[in-house]
Amino acid sequence: MKKQYPPEAIANNLLWIADRDGMSLTPTQLIQLVYVVYGWALALLGRKIFEDPIEAWDDGPTIPRLHYILRPYGKKNVDSFIVWGENNGMRPVVSGDDPDLLSVMDLVWTAYTRRDGLSLTTLTREGCGAWQQARARKDFILDDEDIERRSWEGIQRIFRGDVERQRHRTR
Repeated sequence: MKKQYPPEAIANNLLWIADRDGMSLTPTQLIQLVYVVYGWALALLGRKIFEDPIEAWDDGPTIPRLHYILRPYGKKNVDSFIVWGENNGMRPVVSGDDPDLLSVMDLVWTAYTRRDGLSLTTLTREGCGAWQQARARKDFILDDEDIERRSWEGIQRIFRGDVERQRHRTR
Protein backbone atom coordinates (compact mmCIF):
# COMPACT_ATOMS: atom_id res chain seq x y z
CA MET A 1 0.00 0.00 0.00
CA LYS A 2 1.23 3.46 -0.90
CA LYS A 3 1.86 5.95 1.87
CA GLN A 4 -1.05 8.08 3.01
CA TYR A 5 -1.08 11.25 5.08
CA PRO A 6 -3.58 13.25 7.04
CA PRO A 7 -4.92 16.20 5.02
CA GLU A 8 -3.13 18.47 7.49
CA ALA A 9 0.20 17.19 6.13
CA ILE A 10 -0.72 18.18 2.58
CA ALA A 11 -1.91 21.57 3.89
CA ASN A 12 1.34 22.12 5.83
CA ASN A 13 3.45 21.37 2.77
CA LEU A 14 1.40 23.84 0.73
CA LEU A 15 1.82 26.44 3.48
CA TRP A 16 5.57 25.82 3.39
CA ILE A 17 5.65 26.23 -0.42
CA ALA A 18 3.63 29.46 -0.14
CA ASP A 19 6.00 30.81 2.52
CA ARG A 20 9.01 29.83 0.41
CA ASP A 21 7.56 31.85 -2.46
CA GLY A 22 6.68 34.84 -0.28
CA MET A 23 2.95 34.20 -0.50
CA SER A 24 0.16 33.37 1.90
CA LEU A 25 -3.05 31.37 1.64
CA THR A 26 -6.56 31.84 2.95
CA PRO A 27 -8.38 28.83 4.40
CA THR A 28 -10.48 28.55 1.22
CA GLN A 29 -7.39 28.56 -1.00
CA LEU A 30 -5.70 25.99 1.19
CA ILE A 31 -8.67 23.59 1.30
CA GLN A 32 -9.21 23.84 -2.46
CA LEU A 33 -5.51 23.29 -3.18
CA VAL A 34 -5.45 20.22 -0.91
CA TYR A 35 -8.46 18.93 -2.87
CA VAL A 36 -6.68 19.53 -6.19
CA VAL A 37 -3.52 17.79 -4.94
CA TYR A 38 -5.70 14.83 -3.91
CA GLY A 39 -7.23 14.67 -7.39
CA TRP A 40 -3.95 15.04 -9.22
CA ALA A 41 -2.40 12.30 -7.05
CA LEU A 42 -5.30 10.02 -8.01
CA ALA A 43 -4.78 10.84 -11.69
CA LEU A 44 -0.99 10.95 -11.93
CA LEU A 45 0.08 8.52 -9.21
CA GLY A 46 -2.96 6.24 -9.06
CA ARG A 47 -3.24 6.58 -5.31
CA LYS A 48 -5.31 8.08 -2.54
CA ILE A 49 -3.17 10.33 -0.40
CA PHE A 50 -5.63 10.45 2.51
CA GLU A 51 -8.77 8.66 3.68
CA ASP A 52 -10.77 11.66 4.89
CA PRO A 53 -13.98 12.15 2.92
CA ILE A 54 -14.29 15.05 0.54
CA GLU A 55 -17.80 16.43 0.80
CA ALA A 56 -19.92 18.45 -1.64
CA TRP A 57 -20.77 21.46 0.50
CA ASP A 58 -22.69 24.41 -0.94
CA ASP A 59 -19.50 26.41 -1.47
CA GLY A 60 -17.60 23.57 -3.16
CA PRO A 61 -15.57 20.48 -2.37
CA THR A 62 -14.60 20.50 1.30
CA ILE A 63 -12.46 18.36 3.56
CA PRO A 64 -14.45 18.80 6.79
CA ARG A 65 -11.57 18.14 9.19
CA LEU A 66 -9.48 20.86 7.53
CA HIS A 67 -12.44 23.20 7.40
CA TYR A 68 -12.98 22.97 11.17
CA ILE A 69 -9.26 23.36 11.91
CA LEU A 70 -9.02 26.45 9.69
CA ARG A 71 -12.37 28.03 10.59
CA PRO A 72 -10.88 30.32 13.29
CA TYR A 73 -8.95 32.16 10.54
CA GLY A 74 -12.16 33.26 8.83
CA LYS A 75 -11.11 35.01 5.63
CA LYS A 76 -7.68 35.95 7.00
CA ASN A 77 -4.51 34.28 5.77
CA VAL A 78 -3.38 31.13 7.54
CA ASP A 79 -0.31 32.37 9.38
CA SER A 80 0.98 29.18 11.00
CA PHE A 81 1.37 25.50 10.32
CA ILE A 82 -1.28 23.08 11.52
CA VAL A 83 -0.14 21.48 14.77
CA TRP A 84 -1.38 18.23 16.30
CA GLY A 85 -1.87 17.94 20.01
CA GLU A 86 -1.72 20.56 22.68
CA ASN A 87 1.59 19.48 24.20
CA ASN A 88 3.65 17.67 21.59
CA GLY A 89 3.31 20.29 18.85
CA MET A 90 3.76 17.83 15.98
CA ARG A 91 3.40 19.37 12.53
CA PRO A 92 2.47 16.64 10.04
CA VAL A 93 4.14 16.95 6.64
CA VAL A 94 4.62 14.86 3.52
CA SER A 95 7.69 12.68 3.85
CA GLY A 96 10.82 13.61 1.93
CA ASP A 97 10.99 10.00 0.76
CA ASP A 98 7.78 10.54 -1.24
CA PRO A 99 9.21 12.54 -4.17
CA ASP A 100 6.34 11.69 -6.51
CA LEU A 101 3.77 13.30 -4.25
CA LEU A 102 6.05 16.27 -3.59
CA SER A 103 6.34 16.71 -7.38
CA VAL A 104 2.56 16.61 -7.76
CA MET A 105 2.27 19.29 -5.09
CA ASP A 106 4.77 21.47 -6.97
CA LEU A 107 2.83 20.98 -10.22
CA VAL A 108 -0.44 21.99 -8.54
CA TRP A 109 1.25 24.98 -6.93
CA THR A 110 2.69 26.11 -10.28
CA ALA A 111 -0.66 25.67 -12.02
CA TYR A 112 -2.89 27.38 -9.44
CA THR A 113 -0.68 29.59 -7.28
CA ARG A 114 -2.16 32.88 -8.54
CA ARG A 115 -5.82 31.95 -8.02
CA ASP A 116 -7.75 33.36 -5.10
CA GLY A 117 -10.16 31.31 -3.01
CA LEU A 118 -13.25 32.23 -5.03
CA SER A 119 -11.54 31.39 -8.31
CA LEU A 120 -10.38 28.02 -6.98
CA THR A 121 -13.83 27.23 -5.63
CA THR A 122 -15.41 28.15 -8.97
CA LEU A 123 -12.89 25.96 -10.76
CA THR A 124 -13.62 22.95 -8.55
CA ARG A 125 -17.38 23.37 -9.06
CA GLU A 126 -17.49 23.89 -12.83
CA GLY A 127 -18.59 21.54 -15.58
CA CYS A 128 -19.64 18.00 -14.80
CA GLY A 129 -17.02 17.54 -12.14
CA ALA A 130 -17.01 15.45 -9.00
CA TRP A 131 -18.71 18.15 -6.94
CA GLN A 132 -21.66 18.42 -9.34
CA GLN A 133 -21.91 14.65 -9.69
CA ALA A 134 -22.12 14.21 -5.91
CA ARG A 135 -24.73 16.97 -5.60
CA ALA A 136 -26.80 15.41 -8.40
CA ARG A 137 -26.70 12.02 -6.63
CA LYS A 138 -27.61 13.74 -3.35
CA ASP A 139 -24.76 11.69 -1.92
CA PHE A 140 -22.62 14.65 -0.85
CA ILE A 141 -19.45 12.53 -0.69
CA LEU A 142 -17.35 13.02 -3.80
CA ASP A 143 -16.52 9.82 -5.67
CA ASP A 144 -12.83 9.14 -6.31
CA GLU A 145 -13.50 8.06 -9.90
CA ASP A 146 -15.25 11.37 -10.59
CA ILE A 147 -12.41 13.28 -8.90
CA GLU A 148 -9.79 11.41 -10.93
CA ARG A 149 -11.63 11.93 -14.23
CA ARG A 150 -12.10 15.65 -13.59
CA SER A 151 -8.47 15.98 -12.48
CA TRP A 152 -7.28 14.42 -15.75
CA GLU A 153 -9.38 16.96 -17.65
CA GLY A 154 -7.79 19.80 -15.69
CA ILE A 155 -4.27 18.44 -16.13
CA GLN A 156 -4.77 18.08 -19.88
CA ARG A 157 -6.23 21.59 -20.17
CA ILE A 158 -3.32 23.13 -18.28
CA PHE A 159 -0.56 21.27 -20.07
CA ARG A 160 -2.20 21.67 -23.48
CA GLY A 161 -2.13 25.41 -22.80
CA ASP A 162 1.55 25.23 -21.83
CA VAL A 163 2.38 23.34 -25.03
CA GLU A 164 0.45 25.87 -27.13
CA ARG A 165 2.23 28.82 -25.48
CA GLN A 166 5.60 27.14 -26.03
CA ARG A 167 4.75 26.47 -29.67
CA HIS A 168 3.90 30.16 -30.21
CA ARG A 169 7.17 31.26 -28.59
CA THR A 170 9.27 29.10 -30.91
CA ARG A 171 7.66 30.45 -34.11
